[in-house]
Amino acid sequence: MPKIHKVKAGECLASIALAYGHFPKTIWDDAANKQLKQDRGNGSVLLPGDELTIPDLRIPEETCALEQEHKFKLKGVPEKLEVKLQAWGEPRANLDYRIDIDGTLEEGKTDGDGLVSHFVPPDAKKILLYVGDGVGDEAEVYELRARELDPPESDSGVESRLRNLGYLVDASVEGGDEEEKTEEERLSLAIAAFQAETEGLDVTGEIDDETRDKLVEAHGS
Repeated sequence: MPKIHKVKAGECLASIALAYGHFPKTIWDDAANKQLKQDRGNGSVLLPGDELTIPDLRIPEETCALEQEHKFKLKGVPEKLEVKLQAWGEPRANLDYRIDIDGTLEEGKTDGDGLVSHFVPPDAKKILLYVGDGVGDEAEVYELRARELDPPESDSGVESRLRNLGYLVDASVEGGDEEEKTEEERLSLAIAAFQAETEGLDVTGEIDDETRDKLVEAHGS
């Protein structure tokens, strides 16, 4: 019988599918999940409390010759992680970096668009990105919080995207007068700054459907 899975914080479609032995697409395209798919649009941005119907597992059959070696590849594992690094709107191209995925280290270099691209397990728990010349002790360190991006329709989803794009910074980091502003005031200023730098948006400091769509476009998800 199909199961109902209530999404918890830190879960996404890929990690849930892995736990149940399904391809993400099998769950996402199931007719019972049609409304949730329409509401969220992206299985990587689910809210805690969302309910997913998990269909029964189907046992596939393959025809194979005897006494020969056969290889089978599990689709959708691992997932691809992509992060674009920018400074003042310009890509941080050709930078050395090191990425730590649950203790496994890999090195690379950003491409011409400042893109970091790596395959990661769907259930990866801790991802650290070290960026800098030679990736030594002076490297910048970023903790990538996988599976914690909420849908753009939620307040937390808007805040996360503004923070990732550099428009919203913790008051303790900014210091000065910013520490005296309320969270609502700081969010409004961040929205206004994004609107001012985005063609076609009115600068109101308030989130609306057009601003939300542009925010998702700029963020990439």
